[in-house]
Amino acid sequence: MAKRARTACPPAWMALGHRLAVAAGAACGLLSLLWDAPAETAALRGVLAWVAVLAHFRLSAKALGWRLRQEAAEERAANEAAAAEGN
Repeated sequence: MAKRARTACPPAWMALGHRLAVAAGAACGLLSLLWDAPAETAALRGVLAWVAVLAHFRLSAKALGWRLRQEAAEERAANEAAAAEGN
């Protein structure tokens, strides 16, 4: 039996998040260098942009998973209540 994913999001969503995080970090670092920032500052800005975008995607995936689990629990409770009324 296959392992369940840690989040409810499809793997493509997380792959998109990783790619966008890399693009954002690279763009931020490059723009910092073009604006004559020192290399260390440009690298730090790039890393911070990468972390921010990646954290955003991971938190949104977790929030979606929490919401889907909550909806499933509510649906089970409604089904059990309907079954109890039918008996």
